[in-house]
Order: sequence, then C-alpha cells, then structure tokens
Amino acid sequence: MQLTAEMLGRAAPTATKVVSVRVPEFGPGTIAYLGEMSATERDERIEIAWLEHCQAHGKDAEKGVGFRAWAVAASLCDPQRKWLAADAAAIASLAGPLGTAPTNVVTRCFLQVKQLQGLTKDDVEALEKNLPAAVAASSGSPSASASAPSAS
Repeated sequence: MQLTAEMLGRAAPTATKVVSVRVPEFGPGTIAYLGEMSATERDERIEIAWLEHCQAHGKDAEKGVGFRAWAVAASLCDPQRKWLAADAAAIASLAGPLGTAPTNVVTRCFLQVKQLQGLTKDDVEALEKNLPAAVAASSGSPSASASAPSAS
C-alpha cells in the first residue's frame, strides 16, 4: 500500500518510544531514559542546535561538549518522554558533564540514541565534519558555511 496525503492527514504516527539505559557509574540503580524524536525535533534539538552551538562558541565549541554527548543530552527524558533539556542552552548544560563522563557511559547511551533518532554513520560523520565549517563561519570566514544534513 502506498502512503498517501490522506493517510498523513488522518493519523501520522508520533514519536513516543522511550528506552532505558543502565548508568551505574552515576550511582547504583541509576537509569537514563532516552526518548525518540520526531523528524522536526531531531532537526531542532540535534542537528540545528549542535551547529548553532558550534558557531556561537567558535574554537571552544568542543571543550567538554562533543557531538555524542550533545546527542545524548538532547535525547534525555523522563519515563513519560518529557525532555530533561527544553532548549539548546539546557542541552549544552547537560552535554558538558556528559562530555567528562567515562567513555563507556556516553557510548552506551549514544548507541541507543543512534537507533532511536535514526542517525546513520554518515549523519554523525557529517555533523562532526561540519564543526570546522561552523567554527570558521563564526569567525567571519566568507568561504565557510555550516549546513545541517537533511533528516532522512
């Protein structure tokens, strides 16, 4: 059956999935909840917000805040899928401490985030490669431009 405009107008599926990841490094029994995003949320919370963060902070963009920590921070929620960070500034404040957390904690969560958000290896590489372009753009270089990859 082909997807039609009528089907989209009726009842498009919504992003509601929440997964739990054990993070005992933060204390016995601690669980991180990670929420699935809609395509619009992924664009706003991960791709656009990350590139804007890089542009705003120039050469200091990755001090304690790498892309993987950012994506995890953007996906953190409560069991009902209420985001722990409401906007890019709040995402950055959560990503900072995640960036200094042990690699295995961030990796464990990031693997789930990649699945939930449909981030491919190419998506991740493109966002990481855009960091130099975003930094150059924030310094006023006319040849650099930071464009977010399209959400598939």
